[in-house]
Amino acid sequence: MMVKRRKGFSASHSKATSRRLQSATLGTHVPTSRSRSTSHMNADQVGFSNTRKKQRAARGVVQNVANHTGVDAGRVRISHRQFAQETRRRARVRRVSFIVLALVLLIGIAGIAGGVTYYTSLESKLALKDSDAKSALTLPDDNAPYYTVVFADLTDASLASGEVNYALALVRTDEQAKRVTVVSIPSNLRVTLTDGEQHKIIEAYEQSGDAALIGAVSSFANVPISHYVKTDAAGIARMVSDLGDLTVQVNEEVDDPRAGADYIPAGQQTLGASAILTLLRANNFMDAPERIAQNQQAVLNALSCALVDKDTLALCQFIDAADGAFGCDMSLLSVISLADAMRGITEQDIYTAVVPGYELEQEGVEYYRASADMWASMMELVDAGENPIVDEPPAAAAPDSFTLTVRNGAGITGAAAQISESLTDRGFDVVDVGNTDTAVYTETLVVYKSDEFEAAAQSVTEALGLGRLVQDVSFYQFDSDVLLILGSDWKPAS
Repeated sequence: MMVKRRKGFSASHSKATSRRLQSATLGTHVPTSRSRSTSHMNADQVGFSNTRKKQRAARGVVQNVANHTGVDAGRVRISHRQFAQETRRRARVRRVSFIVLALVLLIGIAGIAGGVTYYTSLESKLALKDSDAKSALTLPDDNAPYYTVVFADLTDASLASGEVNYALALVRTDEQAKRVTVVSIPSNLRVTLTDGEQHKIIEAYEQSGDAALIGAVSSFANVPISHYVKTDAAGIARMVSDLGDLTVQVNEEVDDPRAGADYIPAGQQTLGASAILTLLRANNFMDAPERIAQNQQAVLNALSCALVDKDTLALCQFIDAADGAFGCDMSLLSVISLADAMRGITEQDIYTAVVPGYELEQEGVEYYRASADMWASMMELVDAGENPIVDEPPAAAAPDSFTLTVRNGAGITGAAAQISESLTDRGFDVVDVGNTDTAVYTETLVVYKSDEFEAAAQSVTEALGLGRLVQDVSFYQFDSDVLLILGSDWKPAS
């Protein structure tokens, strides 16, 4: 059997195969009408930018062919350089877009960071410095009225007098009713502190700090304290400078060199920082407690109305500029919320009062003693949001206009003799001295027989700085107009 030998791969076969491969490579842009049997490459049917590229295409090398819709027959060719330039352009666009986006994000982040920094700065400027006040505060109920203690240290070491001077007030705020009540508390008010002894109320601050002062006011007024605001002479001067001169009503002319160099006539006055501080410190009035309270309340009210009248931005700018002129326990948002709630309030919407009582001197120390019954009645009105006006106590009688009996009811050796001698030195007519049948009295009592001697009994309590008035209904036996029974609350002079 004969086996046919297969022919080898000839040169003609190689050329034909090469042409078919080249035609297949450019098949996507070969006209369909061209015959498969043509012996020419389809490079003649394609447009090139120069002859060299056409020759290369004839050999089967085409680097870029781009198809663009809307161009005749859908055929557009670009050079390698054009393609590279377009690629670089698009890369630049992407890089620029990324940079712009990054900058926008950075600006946004910087704005947020700046806002946070500004807010933190304002919070810091509002905060109480080195204070334990928050430990004595009680959170108020939602939408309920609350009490704030406002305290100012008005002492100025540069004054020749060198006097220590303070302003203290209890403020009730009702945001829902837009009503404020300010009760001035004399700094020398006599109260019982945590040691069980009687002191000036300001000694709580001087001895133990802010929390002790808040606790003393809370105990005296029998109300919880929710907020605390504190400033000093320099802070008040800075606030007045930033806010502008304050217009206040001055009920009695001020000419007190110990308080400052400013003379202030009576009437409505517009005062700068120096005069405002003089007004706050002045105390050489005939009716000192009432005048001091009126002046301090006028300044507090004017400051408060000026602050709450500012919009949010202006208030933040003021706090920033004041730079710690005052401190409080409230956050910046709480302060802004309070200002929004009270915006539009006028001085006519603010009730004012001073703790009812009288001044007295004991063992060389000047005190202010509250009239217990009147104070209780006043606080009932304050707590109800009403105008705290109470009836004035009867005027004290002259010491030598009535007779007085002194009895030791606490069992303290020599108490009756000691107090009777002191009262006699002050002009009282002491006609009898002795002890009660039993030493069971824990409270000092001043007993009077009839209404006509109430003023006489009042003068005894003022002289002692203690004692509760009691009208006799034939229970006590005494022949004088007034009977003094010393209780264990009285302390002998050291």
